[in-house]
Amino acid sequence: MNNENSNNLKVSDQENKTRKATGDSLPMVDGREADLVLDDGSFIIKYIEFNTDDTPYVAYGAYSEECELIGTYNARENEVEAEDQYLSVESVKGLFEMKEVTDTKKAARAAKNEAEALERVEERKLQKQNLLAGGLGFDTSEIFAQLDLNGIDYQKPPALLGAICKDIYATSRRPLLDSYPIYGLHALSLLAIKHDITGFDDGKLSLLTTLVSLSGAGKDTGQAYVKDCAELLELNDKVNDKPRSDKNVTIDILTRQRFLYLVDEGHSLLNAIGDGAQSSQQNIMAELLKGATDKLYMPSSMHAAQVAETTQASVNKLLKQIADIENKVAQDGVYTDEQIAAMQHNIDHKLKPRLVALESIMEGCENGVKNPIVSLALASTPERLSGQLATYKTMQDGFMARMLLKYTPEHREALRPREDVKKIDYKLIVTANAGCKAQKEQGKTSTFATDEALEFIDKLSDLMDQDEYLNHPTAGALFARVSQHVSRIGSIMALGDQNLKVTLEMVKWAAVFTLNSLADIALMAGQSEIAKDKREIVQLRDGAKEEMISARIVNTLNTTKDKTMKKGKLKQRVFKIGELDAKQDDNIWNETFNFMVYEGVIIFDDKTKDCTLSK
Repeated sequence: MNNENSNNLKVSDQENKTRKATGDSLPMVDGREADLVLDDGSFIIKYIEFNTDDTPYVAYGAYSEECELIGTYNARENEVEAEDQYLSVESVKGLFEMKEVTDTKKAARAAKNEAEALERVEERKLQKQNLLAGGLGFDTSEIFAQLDLNGIDYQKPPALLGAICKDIYATSRRPLLDSYPIYGLHALSLLAIKHDITGFDDGKLSLLTTLVSLSGAGKDTGQAYVKDCAELLELNDKVNDKPRSDKNVTIDILTRQRFLYLVDEGHSLLNAIGDGAQSSQQNIMAELLKGATDKLYMPSSMHAAQVAETTQASVNKLLKQIADIENKVAQDGVYTDEQIAAMQHNIDHKLKPRLVALESIMEGCENGVKNPIVSLALASTPERLSGQLATYKTMQDGFMARMLLKYTPEHREALRPREDVKKIDYKLIVTANAGCKAQKEQGKTSTFATDEALEFIDKLSDLMDQDEYLNHPTAGALFARVSQHVSRIGSIMALGDQNLKVTLEMVKWAAVFTLNSLADIALMAGQSEIAKDKREIVQLRDGAKEEMISARIVNTLNTTKDKTMKKGKLKQRVFKIGELDAKQDDNIWNETFNFMVYEGVIIFDDKTKDCTLSK
């Protein structure tokens, strides 16, 4: 034993004795008093540990003044050793100082990274507040004042749409007022699908919406209303579930031409078109937007050829069927007048209209589909759509700019009493359908706007074309399409008018609804960005833990005989030091350990479970 170690031991023993004599208590860990106390307050506790063969050996734990484990040391021989083999004060100090420097650097680096991430979070929080309170960087009150929109409630639309919203509410057990205008618009848009009606500016009446609300908040009531209206209008084949691929979208546009995708679990569609999806799935939204916006939809030649081949076979079969019936009708004295009339009715009212529809499909395959209506009604929950739908990135692309969104993540309404829930007769949609049919029979195939409505839309367009809105760095694409949304919504509302008339009252409400949608997109995007930054902070912390685990593994093996230790024991030592949680950080331990083995830092024997530090 060297004298330095002996002197240090004697000094430390004397310090301990002095503490006891003066009544100062020794620091303790888990009921064990310190064996050595150093000048800086750190101390050492001697432990008796056991090997797998139950032979004992001496181990020492070095602790900080705050009783946190800062290092370990094992005696060189696997047996209980004499007291003179204590770790020297200088060794412990060196161990303590080495770890303190390393941890200080790590802590400083982690703190800097976290501070930068938190700064971004606060920056985006402020930006999010500006998006709402300041209306994406402008004062919303000025827009509402200039357009005379104050006092208009987006939950209470005028005209037939307002009556439809009341009907939906009447059938609801758990009210979700924000959803009713969305599903009411989709119910009315079924009339455009049925009668092939366009907007007053020759605009397409495709409607893309997303409802984001809590699970069980009452989304199903509005969805059920749309489905019931579709059944009533004999449009069941025009209301589809989510598309599975871009080919699916193309075939739907070619064969259905005007239809609605009613998707309850909207996140499943967005997951399908995410970065990890197949190319045919990733192209779903691009193809859907083409169908929703293009006045002449040109399908892929490959998909069109496949549809044309199938359709031509159906045409040939139908022509033969018509020819066979016409031959029967032409036979004298074989059939009664009633039978001949029935066969002729079948030809004129069933087979020939079906033939016209098939020929229309063939025309679309060859020359494109004119003015298809491709509508989308997505619904999901905030958790499922977080970071997928509305982000600062998607706010700048074509999809969100064409989307109307209602974001209601705050709460669920209480159930209404059963006796207050009513059944409705759907007279509203029946009457509106009759009006559209009558207008179509008179040759009217589009809505028309009053002078006051057109004047308002022009004023709105001029306002949105101002540079602060049109070239807004985050929401310019949204502002650029505000007037298009208002015109489209106004025309859809006019489908409930017996003359297909778009009024000033309709377009002013449409403006309020659109601006509220824009604010909801901004709110959801802001929250998505905050969540993204929180994930970054977690990743930064996990990265710091990986470094910590890696350093502890190296330090522990460095102070072990032959630089070797059983994996289980090594893990125990690494976690024993503190700052890590055996359950929460188990995955990080496994990833770090496996990476160190892969990189050759550690040699691991899978049979003996020995971990050896590479030289």
